[in-house]
Amino acid sequence: MNKYTILRLLPLPKSTKLNWVITFIERDYRGHIGKADKPEKVRDLMQSCRWEVGVPEEELEHHLSQKILSKARKMRIPVPEADFDEDGHDNMQNWVEGSQTGYRYLSAQGYAKVRSRIRKELKERRDLRSHWVVWLSAITGLVGAITGLLAVIGSNG
Repeated sequence: MNKYTILRLLPLPKSTKLNWVITFIERDYRGHIGKADKPEKVRDLMQSCRWEVGVPEEELEHHLSQKILSKARKMRIPVPEADFDEDGHDNMQNWVEGSQTGYRYLSAQGYAKVRSRIRKELKERRDLRSHWVVWLSAITGLVGAITGLLAVIGSNG
């Protein structure tokens, strides 16, 4: 049983748990690296740390990609597909395949594309709603003016 299993059982968001696992692994290795006496040992420990941190990092990237893709799909925004060149080879500009988990997750470029599309869609929706706010304000003002006019006429009559 992995010593970080207890962290995964806590009732916290998955991204928080994975970030904690990464932090604890790096903290453990920092202690061992500080005690290492040979440069080869330091290098080996650093490589081991990168390898061990790789799994939760890939899980975190996959989780965050799934969250933003879910949001994009709910808003009916097209998500980037895997890029293929003329020979059928995968260019992987928008996607990365994890070397340890095999999960596919958005690259920084792909994540930026989806995020900008979501922002653009939200802005367009907000602009459509703001159009109605102008009319609603005008009607509210008109109702207030008519109410005031009726109150003045009613008190004089």
